[in-house]
Amino acid sequence: MIQFNIEQGIIEKEEQLAVDTTHVEAEATLHAHRKCGHTESCDCPKIPTDDNVGLMRKSNTVTYIAHKVTLIMWCKIGTAII
Repeated sequence: MIQFNIEQGIIEKEEQLAVDTTHVEAEATLHAHRKCGHTESCDCPKIPTDDNVGLMRKSNTVTYIAHKVTLIMWCKIGTAII
């Protein structure tokens, strides 16, 4: 979509990028796994409920289970490109 917008002249390509990271709260349980579906015990590998989720500490009393997200934006127009 970004390439299309550049080609159509909707947005202009810039030389500088701004990069920032943030966290998005996850609807998951840290290190939780779901069952494989077998009714009897088996040796199936554990399946994570939410891959790439991690524990984020904002302070000694505030903790979130979240995904880390990186935003890449052009500086002048402030449009996120990734």
